[in-house]
This record gives sequence, structure tokens and C-alpha cells, in this order.
Amino acid sequence: MNVKPLALLILATLLAPASADDETNFSATPPGTWQRYAPLSILGLGNFNFTGGVARLTCGVPAVSTFGPARLALFAPTTYTQTVVSADLIAWSSARNIPGIIARAGNIGLGTTRGYSFGFIPSTGETAIHRLTGEIPTPISTVTFIPVIPGRSYRIVLICAGSNITGRIFDLTDLSTPVIELNAVDSTYTSGVTGILNSADTAAAIDATFDNYLAWDGTPPTLTITPGAGTVTISANALRSLSTNLETTDDLATPFLQYFPGAVISGALLQNTVPMDAPQRFYRRRLVGSQ
Repeated sequence: MNVKPLALLILATLLAPASADDETNFSATPPGTWQRYAPLSILGLGNFNFTGGVARLTCGVPAVSTFGPARLALFAPTTYTQTVVSADLIAWSSARNIPGIIARAGNIGLGTTRGYSFGFIPSTGETAIHRLTGEIPTPISTVTFIPVIPGRSYRIVLICAGSNITGRIFDLTDLSTPVIELNAVDSTYTSGVTGILNSADTAAAIDATFDNYLAWDGTPPTLTITPGAGTVTISANALRSLSTNLETTDDLATPFLQYFPGAVISGALLQNTVPMDAPQRFYRRRLVGSQ
């Protein structure tokens, strides 16, 4: 691999996003521009707690069913069209909670909130991407189940690229490979804010704790290329790489194809080490679902 391909390879990547809603550690009081949504506060229910740099959302069982089941949400301020939002689910109640994340949200209010949500029910492992209309969820992806290990933490990632909606869940013990990837095509909502939420679909109290929240416009991270002895190591920011696929081509006149080498997490980087098996080769990371 000579100098020219390496230079072109780096130019083929895209710059890091200029702005993001980042609460890697939730402050004691999140920024005032964040919106707390607690529709059952009229019944004295719903609590947000940010002790210890995490966000804990809890709500008791409403005595009046007219207002619907227990639910809470916390919305970041920035409106995105192309969007990636991720958060770590680090604790949850044993009841039938449905913790997750939301993108392209709008019309936020009792019986009006819309957007795309993605999460899972820890007690059963059930997961799907949903379209919310007037707070009512409709699955737009396959409804499936993942193995949930008590005591583990999980990173939930939702990617909105045009009409392509993708959800990925990672076990935090292995961020190199998702536990599940679900895909949907839906053009109902094209922009909106992002956030975290928890709800129940039965008469149950809810309790879920989130950490490491990040939302941004989905621009893939810049790659660093390190030649080795017969290999080349491709490194990029791990957090932003989880919403991308690695692609390669031997000739920039030839379409890039998805590449599936083994990946490891090293500090803040996701790294792929591949054989240097061609005179030149080009790599890039591309947002899942982008055209």
C-alpha cells in the first residue's frame, strides 16, 4: 500500500459532526433547554433523578386509567433530520418496563407525541422499532427477542437516514458486534428532537436508568490508517462507529462494498486489522441506511 492510496483513503472519510446533544455524564440538573415529559404529573406521578451522573426515570402505577400507563421521557433540544441517537441502559425494574430512545420526535404532549422509538422489554427480551403517533406505538420492524442477561448493561442505537430506520443493541461487554440489528422503511416523520423514554404497556410501575446519551447528525467518524507488518489497522471513534458499516474498494471507480473483518474496542477507538493483500485499497465508514 503506497502513500497515494493512504492519502486518498483519508480524504474519502467524512469529518466528525460539528454539534451534538451530549450527556455522557448527566449533570445534577440537565441543561435547561432539555424538556422533561411527565404526563402523569397531574396525578403526582413521575420522577427524574440525576444523582451520580446518570438519568433515572421512575413512575408509579396510575390509579386513573384515563391517562394511560406509566411513562416518562426526557428530550434533548436539537432538531435533526439525519439522526443517530444512542444511550446505555444500565439498570431497570423487573416489571414490564419498555425503556428505550426516540428520534424525530415532535408534538410532545399528552396523547400527541410522535416519532420513532427503539428499545426492548428487559423482562422478556422483546424488541422492535416503533412509529409513535399520538403516543400510540406501531411496530414498523420485525418484532423479535434478544437474550437479556441480568446485571449487564446495553447500548441502544437508533439511526434515521432518510426513510431508512435502523436499530442496533449492543452488550456493553462487546461493542464490536450488535446483539441485534432491526431495519424498517418509513417516511412518516422526517425531522424532530431526540431523547430517552420509559413506559409500560400494563398496569406496572416503571424504573430505568440511562447513561452516556449522545445524539448527532450521523456524520461518520474520520478514519486513522496504520500500516503494520503485512496488515493495516483502521481506527475510528468507537461511539460514532457503532452506527456505521465498514466498506472497501480496490479502485475508486468501483463501488464500495460492505466489509466484515473482526473488530476490537481499544480505549475510545473501534479498530479493524485486515491483511494488506492488494497494491492499493480504500476504506470508509458509512452511516447505516444512508444512500
